[in-house]
Amino acid sequence: MSKAKANNGNGTVDNRRQEVQQIVKNACDQLNTEGVDARNYVEQLAWLFFLKAFDEAETRREEEAEFDDAGYERRLSGDFAWSSWASKTDHPDEMLKFVDSVLWVKLTSPDSKDGLGDDPLAERFRRVFSNVRNYCRRGASFARVVAQVNKLHFSSDTDVHVLSEIYEDLLKRVASDSAGYAGEFYTQRHIIRAMVDIVKPQVGDKVYDPCFGTCGFLGDSADYMRDPQRNPNAKKLSGRDLEKLQSGTFFGLELKPLTYLLGTMNMILHGIESANLELANTLEIHSENIGEKEKYDVVFSNPPYGGKMASELQTNFRVRSGATECLFIQHIMRSLAKKGRAAVIVPEGVLTQSNANEKVRKELLEHFDVHTILSLPAGCFLPYTNVKTSVVFFDRPKEANVKGKWATENVWFYDLSNDGFECKTSRKPIQGNQMPDFLLKQATKAESENSWSLTLAEIEADGFELAARNPKREHEFDTRSLHEVLEKTYANELRIKELLEEITDIIGKKRKGVIWPSKPLGEVSQINPRRPAELRSLADSHIVTFVPMPAVNQYTGAIDQAELRPFSEVRKGFTYFAEGDVIFAKITPCMQNGKCAVARNLSNELGFGSTEFHVVRPNSDELKAEWIWHFLRRVQFRIEGTHQFRGAVGQQRVPAAYLEEAEIPLPSPAEQMRVLRLVASVLNRISDIEELKAEICGSRVHLEALRDAVLRKAFAGEL
Repeated sequence: MSKAKANNGNGTVDNRRQEVQQIVKNACDQLNTEGVDARNYVEQLAWLFFLKAFDEAETRREEEAEFDDAGYERRLSGDFAWSSWASKTDHPDEMLKFVDSVLWVKLTSPDSKDGLGDDPLAERFRRVFSNVRNYCRRGASFARVVAQVNKLHFSSDTDVHVLSEIYEDLLKRVASDSAGYAGEFYTQRHIIRAMVDIVKPQVGDKVYDPCFGTCGFLGDSADYMRDPQRNPNAKKLSGRDLEKLQSGTFFGLELKPLTYLLGTMNMILHGIESANLELANTLEIHSENIGEKEKYDVVFSNPPYGGKMASELQTNFRVRSGATECLFIQHIMRSLAKKGRAAVIVPEGVLTQSNANEKVRKELLEHFDVHTILSLPAGCFLPYTNVKTSVVFFDRPKEANVKGKWATENVWFYDLSNDGFECKTSRKPIQGNQMPDFLLKQATKAESENSWSLTLAEIEADGFELAARNPKREHEFDTRSLHEVLEKTYANELRIKELLEEITDIIGKKRKGVIWPSKPLGEVSQINPRRPAELRSLADSHIVTFVPMPAVNQYTGAIDQAELRPFSEVRKGFTYFAEGDVIFAKITPCMQNGKCAVARNLSNELGFGSTEFHVVRPNSDELKAEWIWHFLRRVQFRIEGTHQFRGAVGQQRVPAAYLEEAEIPLPSPAEQMRVLRLVASVLNRISDIEELKAEICGSRVHLEALRDAVLRKAFAGEL
């Protein structure tokens, strides 16, 4: 549905908008009370929304079949239908037991008798529900959440529109709150919208995202096709066109089951119930020989970057590379149909580096019309990554090149230094947004202070580099006057003062510390858990995440440069861990430097890494992984750890016994979440201060003493 339709100014619509917002807030508050963190309650709401929407769709198909005197057999009927079990909120314990013990078997069992069957829909249900869970442990709590979801109507344009806005806000919150989780999780909405507005997908196009994540590109493409304010052709859509949108337009692949569920749900909230979304490793199933009929008219993507691909998995690509971003570009090139259009976000290295990246750039320029490159400001994807990126727009010509002639003749560049938000962790709105200027000038490829064109000959003379280096700036070095530098310094210091005041407000007045119960970490978690027996039968080709020691950022505690490897490479000789485990460097000097992270976003939820990691796995949901993570990252814990070192100088290690015996405070799960939210809010502002100081000092400043003071206050029960 278009935004014009949803926002019609009707008082009833506005009232319903407030009601829907309150319904979702009530559900989130209830889950939060249970100690369910933001990442997990988005997962919880996603599968509940999914089952409610599926039930409504089945009811609608049933009614349509009855009208046509045809039969329709429900896939989830009788007790398994949402409308049946979700109505029994007055028997909460029975309802919870049914969902956990009976419904879950129906949704996940491969057995034709116990499960849903062996067709593609049944397989989709199995994949999704085998990798999500019910985080409500009490029947009364679960019943309250279900009762709220039951008030929503996925057949209502208003409900779906408001839910889509709320849902995307929740996804963004999860991405910013989950350290190490969001590297490929959330693309800023305004950047997606600009890319879609340039490419202009239409009904009749097959639109594809090879790593669709939460379906930001596909969802906004659906909105664009139906919104007459953005797309004049939307006024001409027929009933048949709208039917085609449902099943013949949107296609995508996603590696991770949870992200797959979130994306599927997001498409339903954008009014698309039958998008062709599949769970698969895009790079593993890539082929250089894709038939023209199997290709796509439009491709959007923000592929994962920074990952490494094992050498044996590169054999399907014309240009071999260990960098996933280089492989994804090749996959997109092979997947684009004649007269197709693509827009892809890439890190700067793809546009500048030699060897494999240069070969791919030359092939791209030769066989595709690379017409626009939008240089995005460094930091526009914070708090997820500070990597400098650009958007590459290219089309595939209808006919093959005449020998000796390349498809690209000129490339238009736009150097965007302001996307309307601070390039800080907080990403607050600011004045001077250049995105509207980019969209206006791109239509005619107009030249300005921020835009220019280069011929293919000029690009070739520069080694086929495609980075947006503005020729209208005379020097790369700082040419600002003393007055300008002083003005910038003063402005940054004022902003730093504001952030410090915000931190003061967050932590509040000094409160008397709360003495929480505590237990040895070894009693509430597993230290270095054994490998599960099922790993023995895992296929050698199974893709897992590999984390070498340098991949862990000692300042942020995030995993920055994880690699993807086949299981055969890590089967022996490496440390095993799973999704949600905490990895802690045990060797000097990595331990003292703070190399400790929560393992998130693992391929197939399996990870392996350096043998110099200890692994800590919470025994239950009563103890949050992030709580352990912050506890281990405290400077005091690391210093005391040096007194427990074993081994020769230079090869000293902290024994597992030190972790096992460490007394960790154990507030309730809800209290842990409250404190963790405060800590994350403060640490984000500290990161912003570091960025502002770096602009003044010319180099990165790390406020480690301030970070540690926050953690000391948190674990003293003073937040």
